[in-house]
Amino acid sequence: MADVPHRQRSGGHGPEPRLQHAVPQRPLQEAYARHRDRPQAADPPGLPEDRRLLRLSRAVDHPHPGDRQHLYLPRHGHSRVSRQGEHRGIDQVGGGRVPADLRQAQARMTLSSSSGGPDAAGARAAGISVASRARASGWFRSQTSRRLSFGYLLLAPAVLYVLLLVGAPFLFSLYLALSDANVGDPVAHFVGLENFRAALESDVFYIALQNSIVFTVVGAIFKGLLGTTLAFLLLQPFWGRKFVRGLVVIPFTLPISISVLSWKWMYDSQFSVINWFLSRIGLIGSYGSADWPVWLGQPHLALAACIIVNVWRTFPFSAIVLLAGFTSVPTEILDAARVDGTSFMQRFRFVVVPMIAPILLIGFLFDTVFTLSDLSIVYLLTQGGPANATKILPVLAYQVGIQAGALGRGAAISLFLFPLLMPLMILLLRNLRRREY
Repeated sequence: MADVPHRQRSGGHGPEPRLQHAVPQRPLQEAYARHRDRPQAADPPGLPEDRRLLRLSRAVDHPHPGDRQHLYLPRHGHSRVSRQGEHRGIDQVGGGRVPADLRQAQARMTLSSSSGGPDAAGARAAGISVASRARASGWFRSQTSRRLSFGYLLLAPAVLYVLLLVGAPFLFSLYLALSDANVGDPVAHFVGLENFRAALESDVFYIALQNSIVFTVVGAIFKGLLGTTLAFLLLQPFWGRKFVRGLVVIPFTLPISISVLSWKWMYDSQFSVINWFLSRIGLIGSYGSADWPVWLGQPHLALAACIIVNVWRTFPFSAIVLLAGFTSVPTEILDAARVDGTSFMQRFRFVVVPMIAPILLIGFLFDTVFTLSDLSIVYLLTQGGPANATKILPVLAYQVGIQAGALGRGAAISLFLFPLLMPLMILLLRNLRRREY
């Protein structure tokens, strides 16, 4: 007997064969002989010859073998009418289109179904396999499309926020920087890089650039030290720890105008609380003496006074970020390092810092962006004085673009913050991605 390409046994839903695997060769031949000698089941009485159906078992590749489904295909190349009355052509099965490979398998089954030989069994098996693949592929596409649609829906608000409040202002400032736009002038003409050239030829620009770098770097160092110390203190168990954690975030949550004006009163040249305290403990002389500091009036003290206010206001943010990172370190790892005889600094350097490095990088990136683009503190305290000692790039851009009315030159000065931040952002994000993978 010729080799049978598929092993078969009689199905439980009629005389049609059902695929069966792992059947020995001799029982397979006997089962095939019984199926070949069995008469074909008659179609329902009264059914026209060109409308008779071929029933196939759909038991192959089904996740639940007990759930049997059947596929009904037309025996000949004619259309038929469904039970609901809708017209279905030769290329349709159920409610959808039939793939080309399934139609070819149907044609092979139609030609060999009357003989009942091995080719018929192979054709039926091919049809079942093609139908199963088509159904599985359609299910996967539908599930994948649903997941992608839901993900895009969740991402849409953030994308809309970035486009409207970040992307649109950036593009508009770029347009202004390339034009001679001025307040009161309805028409702006394209001037290319003229505004950038004028900014680079100004001495005040380099003073503002230097002050911006000092303001950002020194502030970041002190905020990192104070934030780390405060985070370690808040991590220790003590009475009233939750209350103290709530008090810590008050400087960061206060309106910036209120907090800066309070510091301006404390820096007053005559009624300064800081000066009176330093005078009482003997660090400086009395009011009117040569060593009586004028915080906002002396060039060498004005920038330091602005840095102190910036550090006081934003170091709680650094402390909260570091505290979140410290609490994420498992205590078992710290206990194991302590058992190995490591010191506190060794545990902090070789255990804690590598584990919370992504959190540190993200916090440092946000803090740098906030500090370098900070306008309110310096402008409310000194407005860039005295003698440009505290003038930074945001203050210079505001004074040139808004107060002086030169919108194009002010936009060009503000865009110089972009090349200062972009290399730092690229380095930090690349380091963060390398640590994640």
